[in-house]
Amino acid sequence: MAVASTVFVFATGAQATTINLTGHDGGDLSGTGVQTAYFSEDGVSGSVRARSTYDRGRNALITGSYSGVGVDNGRRGDSPDIDGAYGSDWLSFRFDTAVNLVSITFGHFFPYSLDFDWSQGFHIDDNDDAWINVRGDNAGYSSTDRRTFFFGNVLTNGFSVRAFEHNDDFVVASFTVAPAPVPLPASALLLIGGLAGLGVLRRRRRVS
Repeated sequence: MAVASTVFVFATGAQATTINLTGHDGGDLSGTGVQTAYFSEDGVSGSVRARSTYDRGRNALITGSYSGVGVDNGRRGDSPDIDGAYGSDWLSFRFDTAVNLVSITFGHFFPYSLDFDWSQGFHIDDNDDAWINVRGDNAGYSSTDRRTFFFGNVLTNGFSVRAFEHNDDFVVASFTVAPAPVPLPASALLLIGGLAGLGVLRRRRRVS
């Protein structure tokens, strides 16, 4: 019984796509003020959903500002940012087809703050941390205090950005992805190799 093997090749010249999320309408999103919004740019499409531990996220909505998109979890007085003050807020991103995650950039993001108290005087304190979970990597959430976080071209169909701590308070300004590897059967590669070989033979015959 013949078994067809498959190899993966990357499309030559494939360009990364950046999804812009800045502006009150959410930039490249279909809109804000909704629980789920959609995006479709340069062949990259998917959805963004607002979530929160407050009231199980029943009333969580995507918010928009000049800095990026966040979450209003429905609690009175909740910040429109992704924050951990009144429940843990997060945004879940899903892609219609798998992509390589390149980077994500945050807005209203201040990893350190200058604080003062009588025991320590003026001192630098930890402030915003973004917690990122890549769907399917089984690694759980990992934190970053970088305004732009680089994924390292991880292949996935989704990721989440979350705030856990009371002082975490930020939005998502944009994210960049690249096309996933394109699978080609080994037979197709053999055909390509054969055609290339014929080209070499023809050139040799012309030379001779």
